[in-house]
Amino acid sequence: MTRMLINHFFCRLIWLGGFILGGTNGIFMAAPPLVSVLWFPVQERTTATSIGTAASFIGGSLNFLAGG
Repeated sequence: MTRMLINHFFCRLIWLGGFILGGTNGIFMAAPPLVSVLWFPVQERTTATSIGTAASFIGGSLNFLAGG
């Protein structure tokens, strides 16, 4: 019985963590277009947005590979 309660607790904890991280994803995905609009001229915005978006995914991948 105790083992089942612990597993149920961790299941809810993992679900809550995923919900919180999923909620903040919109902030990180909105940052590269916002930066490109504020800092770059019109002809450079597509490149700046794509580099910023790719850097976000590469950083997440490197964090996963490094064990962080």
